[in-house]
Amino acid sequence: MSLQLVLVSHRAVSDHPDLERIARSIERDAPDLRVRVLRDKRSWLSLARAAWRPTLVFSAKALRKLRPLRGSVLQGSQQSKIEEMEELERAGIPVPRWRPVIREAAPPDVGEFGPYVVMKPDRGGCGADVRIVRSAKVRFLDASTRRAARAERWIAQQYVHTGPWPTAQRVLTLCGTPLYAIRTRADRSRAPIRNAGDFGGGGKNIVASAIGCSIEFCDDADVLEMAERAARVFPEIPALGVDILRDVESGALHVIEVNSRGGSWGFSSRKVAAMQQVLGRPFESQFDAFARAARVLTEQTRRLAR
Repeated sequence: MSLQLVLVSHRAVSDHPDLERIARSIERDAPDLRVRVLRDKRSWLSLARAAWRPTLVFSAKALRKLRPLRGSVLQGSQQSKIEEMEELERAGIPVPRWRPVIREAAPPDVGEFGPYVVMKPDRGGCGADVRIVRSAKVRFLDASTRRAARAERWIAQQYVHTGPWPTAQRVLTLCGTPLYAIRTRADRSRAPIRNAGDFGGGGKNIVASAIGCSIEFCDDADVLEMAERAARVFPEIPALGVDILRDVESGALHVIEVNSRGGSWGFSSRKVAAMQQVLGRPFESQFDAFARAARVLTEQTRRLAR
């Protein structure tokens, strides 16, 4: 009996056209696999048809409505940033020192992290509510954006100085394999940050991907290797956006998030389309991402379908 791969698309990450391309590539090169692309919605007819063969279900985000009748499932997580950090630390992945900041608890002592720390909500995205705060003034904060409105916990994280203009690397991995890697650097018209204590005047944004940033592909071997190591910590979560900072003085790498909820896919999303316009090339062109994704998902189907 042939095997089946079900690719589940989500409007939130605009991935349906990407998955259709991947499906056609797999069916062309792996005739023993049947591939279906379904939207994350209830469809008993589609699910019944999909239940005839040993199946693997892939979903970049956690399934909300579609409930497969059979098969293994690789899907995004509902993990918080704190849960991600705990797992990375246990696995020995280098992360900046951090402490949780909880509404009902006393503020943590983070003085050893330096004069300033990065505060960010435990749940949020796109740099929403990421702030620089004096270590002595760390406390639970009320979110100022809708993205972080539900945050009941915050993270106080050691500031990693990446240079005068904040710089970060993002590697999208699929089952541990990089599909693209980009470097973003903050708008150089902004006031430079000279060192880890240069926030006394306020008004300095540390989000490297804020409006006006520059974007380039990142081919640093150590960055790609670090992303692969981080992805191996979460073998059940297929699509990760691994965010990595490089200390400008020591060169050391630090993983600050893996974005396990799956929203980092979005090759066809509006945000990524705008970033690709700045870059001048589609993200998929770096490593032939869709062909690579087809090979990875073919391997996973042959290994996991049941």
